[in-house]
Amino acid sequence: MVGDQIYRDFSLRTLPHRFRLRHTIRLLRRLCPMPSSYADVGSLDGFVADKIARALNAKHTVCFDYAEECFAEGPKVRPRLQFRLLNLCHPDRQKKKFELVTCLGTLEHVLDLEPAIDNLLAMTGGVLLMDVPIEIGFRGRLKFRIKKVFGQPLLSEEQGQATVQEYWQALQSGEDISRFRQRADKREWACHAGFDYRQIEKLLKARGVPFQSYSAGFYRYVIVRTPSLRRKDLEDGC
Repeated sequence: MVGDQIYRDFSLRTLPHRFRLRHTIRLLRRLCPMPSSYADVGSLDGFVADKIARALNAKHTVCFDYAEECFAEGPKVRPRLQFRLLNLCHPDRQKKKFELVTCLGTLEHVLDLEPAIDNLLAMTGGVLLMDVPIEIGFRGRLKFRIKKVFGQPLLSEEQGQATVQEYWQALQSGEDISRFRQRADKREWACHAGFDYRQIEKLLKARGVPFQSYSAGFYRYVIVRTPSLRRKDLEDGC
């Protein structure tokens, strides 16, 4: 499921995503109400960005993704939003910054977290909110068990020659499971297995970037506040 399907389809599978969107909007109303400029990175068709922009009364909203096909019908059905290409893994940083930047359910799919984090920090002139799925700890083990019960794929080709037993042992021991991501001959990681959110927090600490993080449901939220900028340095709708 992509775009608005995971939020509009009423099923047990989509329930966590619908609760997550509500939680995100409540959080952003406290963090950055009425932003002058808002960027959502990994927007797909812009459904989530549109919901957030309307809830916050954002003055100017830009949706970023790495390929035109990701936008689907977004530019036609959501003309109030701008759609632009951006590959987080490449150093093609934006000249202007945004008062609010969100990157929701995206970083677990990028091939290289380091340039992705650097790009997100570079385009933020206020608040950056990232959320990623939790695949480690008690929640990660619970998700793994649930998938096994319902017969869902536990591992993919991205895990190389790793076995389900090896992966389960890594989850139990608490080790870094990102070592199970071995196949990078593609544009993105398709599945969540092997994603370890601690890598994001490690990169931020290595860069000396203050941040707050917490877990809610099966997602990890990471908040970065950067110094406020002069309006001429911020993206606007002109």
